[in-house]
Amino acid sequence: MSTLYIVAGLPGTGKTTLSEYLQRELGVPLFCKDKMKEILFDVVGFQSPQGKEQLDRASTEILYYDARHCLEAGGDAMIESNFKACDLPDVEKLAGEFGCRCVTLYLTGDLRAIFDRLCARNHAPDRHPAHAIDDHYPLLPGESDPATILEDWDEFEAMVTSWEVEKFHLGPVVTVDTTDFSKVDFPSVLAELRACLQ
Repeated sequence: MSTLYIVAGLPGTGKTTLSEYLQRELGVPLFCKDKMKEILFDVVGFQSPQGKEQLDRASTEILYYDARHCLEAGGDAMIESNFKACDLPDVEKLAGEFGCRCVTLYLTGDLRAIFDRLCARNHAPDRHPAHAIDDHYPLLPGESDPATILEDWDEFEAMVTSWEVEKFHLGPVVTVDTTDFSKVDFPSVLAELRACLQ
């Protein structure tokens, strides 16, 4: 039976770092929504917040498309995204198509710590700049980076409330507190994940 590994949680909780570790240890194909979105940023670009939202929706569909083909071939797949409660029916449908088992890895923690990490990440040199830009990308020649988005605490809290990420889960759930990401025990998370599937 195929397994669909689902890595979920708010932005800035460390989903990509942890999922890349799990990919190496489990030998499972990993599909990260942000990586797909970055390709669309560079190839297609956007000229408005609405255009950016379209790329977000497109990257979600590509995520499901790629995972679907792995499951259809009888293999396992791992999908990583900041899944919201409203995404649950689509992922349930994906899993139901092939009768695969699911396990959710949910990353959470102190909201203030996550917010601070998210703000710092917006300015990290290895972070794609378009994630933190709302109105247009690519930038015009000589144009400086516009003000970044999601660096207002009240807006962040409103986003957290509206997304209801804590309600997204499918199958057994392994919850990981990433308030201090340096203290996350990766091998223990892997062991707990494997135990859920025995």
